[in-house]
Amino acid sequence: MTRRPSLTVTLLIATLAVAACGKEDVEKAQKNASDSIADANQALADASAAVADLKNKADSLKTQAKDLQAGAEARLKDASGPLGAVIGAAQDAKTAGQWALLETRVGRYPADIHLFDDSVITPELKKLLGSDFATFESYMQVSGPLEKDRVLYVTGNKPHEGGDANAYLLIDTANRKLEVGLLTRGKLKVYASPGEAIYKPKDVETHIAHAKQG
Repeated sequence: MTRRPSLTVTLLIATLAVAACGKEDVEKAQKNASDSIADANQALADASAAVADLKNKADSLKTQAKDLQAGAEARLKDASGPLGAVIGAAQDAKTAGQWALLETRVGRYPADIHLFDDSVITPELKKLLGSDFATFESYMQVSGPLEKDRVLYVTGNKPHEGGDANAYLLIDTANRKLEVGLLTRGKLKVYASPGEAIYKPKDVETHIAHAKQG
């Protein structure tokens, strides 16, 4: 008569079999996890290498850009000297031409040609007179036309105050110089561009003499 294994033995065998299977599964899972970690580390290393390569290329391009900019600035600096001289000469010639053009305005009244407030002499006139520019304009409200006697000139006076508020303006177009005289109650105050005094026409001398006499 054949004896069957006892229930205890059967359960023990089954338990050992399950344990063996569980150990294999755990080892397999651990191996898979290790492989995945290795793959991830390799991918990270590859990505880091790519980022480093891009950074190196960016740094190289940045350096090239700086070199190009420095070269362009150096070339511009080298060219600015002659170019600046040419531009300056052209501007100077233009200004000289505008001063000379005033010669064609002889016989016209200052207000009609905006001689005081909007002409080539206006910046110099305002610089010369400073805060007295408004006084000059008021003293020239009644004026003669622009005239010439070697230099251009204008004389004038304040309305109804011809004996107390008079003025004259001399314009040396060749040397681009001005002279202004303000006569207040016979007292003369002169404003002149630096350098040699401008020739004073006889009409201006007479205007000054009459103003001083009141």
